[in-house]
Amino acid sequence: MEPFILLRLAEAPAYGYQLHKLMGELGFRRAAEDPSRVYKVLHDLEALGYLTSSWSMGDNGPARRT
Repeated sequence: MEPFILLRLAEAPAYGYQLHKLMGELGFRRAAEDPSRVYKVLHDLEALGYLTSSWSMGDNGPARRT
């Protein structure tokens, strides 16, 4: 799943829920059933220095970590 997430993030910033939906569409059943798997991968990739995140305010709703 990591290469797919990194490829998607190389195209444009995204937040966890967007990536969770995409992983489900790509056939990652475990990620589709349990969104926490995507968030764990994102956290691990950030800890390894492969990506960075920041908080952004949405037009509607709560802040999102992109």
